[in-house]
Amino acid sequence: MRAALGTLRLLSALLAGVALASAVPVFSHAAGAATEPPAGSVSAAAASSAPLPAKPQDLLLACPTTRDYVGRVVAAVMVDGRGPYRFIVDTGANESTISPKLAATLGLAQSSTKSLRIAGVTGTEIVPSVSIDSLRAGAMEIARSQLPVVWSPIMTGADGILGAAGLAQDSLLVDFLHNTVVIHTADDVGIPSGYARVRATRLPSGLLSIPGEVGGVPVDAIIDTGSPQTLGNMTLYRALYSKPEVGGQAKVYGVTKQVSPGNVQVAPTVDLGAIRIGNAVLVYGDFPIFEVWGLTKRPVIILGMDVLGTVDAFSIDFRHAEIGVAPRVYDPSQHFPLTG
Repeated sequence: MRAALGTLRLLSALLAGVALASAVPVFSHAAGAATEPPAGSVSAAAASSAPLPAKPQDLLLACPTTRDYVGRVVAAVMVDGRGPYRFIVDTGANESTISPKLAATLGLAQSSTKSLRIAGVTGTEIVPSVSIDSLRAGAMEIARSQLPVVWSPIMTGADGILGAAGLAQDSLLVDFLHNTVVIHTADDVGIPSGYARVRATRLPSGLLSIPGEVGGVPVDAIIDTGSPQTLGNMTLYRALYSKPEVGGQAKVYGVTKQVSPGNVQVAPTVDLGAIRIGNAVLVYGDFPIFEVWGLTKRPVIILGMDVLGTVDAFSIDFRHAEIGVAPRVYDPSQHFPLTG
């Protein structure tokens, strides 16, 4: 897509945070989050503020989801031969981004004449970019590219976002038990032996979707390691509830400055074959990213780290569109994935 601002590329960067405005009792410990967004959310005012202090969990590469912390996946990345730097692995993004701090550290001049349009959960935004010669993470290598310059509080402790939807020939292994994140060439290492396997569908955007059910309603589940919270579109909400349910209201934040309202519900059982969870927390809304992806007419969820982080390990074979999961017993009393 080209415009007067220069080359405008669509970046589906799905880092999203949820601030609960009011909630059902299970969310009571998050009361007040709407006026003070939790770590993992960003408001327009906070977008330009200084980075928040990193938590101990932020220093892990493979951080699992626990009762009071939503996990995330981080890779060691070399930029222009320097590093390694910490980039959040985002399988819901088709391109990578770099933080203003790292761009300055590397002496990369931000260009407003080569602005890029990023599309997040809550909207789109035009941001400056920098030119890099190379970006390398394991078997993945990007040469001579323009990276959008983006920062939000959800990136605390990280130097950028590694868009993994473009890993067409590679595989990703995330092992929460051993704090390991590895990117291999798919021909060398596929899904590990013993993992439950699920066939996926590659969407035109490069994202991977797996079939599943929520409360018996068939859904497409987008695998998104960059989203802390699992989100549902309104088509799914209407299929599950014949009339509006009393639940929590939420403000959903993303990498752009827009904020979207959401309806928080304790969902019926989420059954994805290899992953089956009861009493999962879903946030429903008319989030703009569903329109960007053309996924408004059928039930869809964005499967975030609140669910993905509850297994022992998982692997994604991008070349063969296959996902492997080493499950662990999910105990709702120990896992309330509400805030980052």
